[in-house]
Amino acid sequence: MSTKPVGVTKVPVIDLAATGRNITKLRVKAGISVRDLQAVMGFTNPQAIYKWQNGCCLPTVDNLVILAAVLGTTVDDILVCEEESSDDIASQFDMMSNWQRITIQLNSISAHF
Repeated sequence: MSTKPVGVTKVPVIDLAATGRNITKLRVKAGISVRDLQAVMGFTNPQAIYKWQNGCCLPTVDNLVILAAVLGTTVDDILVCEEESSDDIASQFDMMSNWQRITIQLNSISAHF
């Protein structure tokens, strides 16, 4: 079964690596060190900030809002988005659903042994 969002042909997808580079660029431009940002965010260590900058993960929504305020920018200016065809997303969803069905079937088969 294929699903497609009604009325949507393209959906935004956040580019983690580009967003991380953007966070670094904006932080440096604002003259804020990682340690300064750590203190403002109330973190006990800077690892989360390094993970954001390296594109490993994104800040939570509340941290993203704080980050935008500290950097003197907007959330939209921090995030780097690309558009992906909803057909591609629907096919990825179908592939994921197929893998989930196969996994469930394999688990039920292995339960009998």
